[in-house]
Amino acid sequence: MNPEEDAMNRILVAIDFSEFTDEVISNAVTLAKALRGRLRILHVNDSAPYSYAPKKEIPVEPKPEDDNAPLEANPLEAIQNQLAKEPFEADYRVMEGPAADNILSAAREFAADYIVIGAHEHGRIFHCVFDDTTESLIRHAPCPIVVVPHEGGK
Repeated sequence: MNPEEDAMNRILVAIDFSEFTDEVISNAVTLAKALRGRLRILHVNDSAPYSYAPKKEIPVEPKPEDDNAPLEANPLEAIQNQLAKEPFEADYRVMEGPAADNILSAAREFAADYIVIGAHEHGRIFHCVFDDTTESLIRHAPCPIVVVPHEGGK
């Protein structure tokens, strides 16, 4: 057996393009470097009403650079450009539907050794009305979860 295959080095990074996404990516990069790992960056669009099962992951291919296009036009492309210079492999997926279900599905498909997510603060009413993604992941994840607190929470 190859020792690298046995190493815990597959890191699924779930991002939502909130103001804390950079902190989540930064922590995932640190973990990937320490573990000589590979990243799968996953964005789940759960903004629309839904009542369906998770969809299959859609690979996101890097687009040819257009010197006239602003980098901030597509936040996923900005992350791809940022990570292109890193010494580890990274790929990207976008999914639609329930966040927790899609993250769990992606973690299983990727055979993730870790899931890295950002912490979000919501009130009790929010949690009563909407499913708490972090809580669902903690209960059902097939691997350890690294929850990155935002700097204000430290």
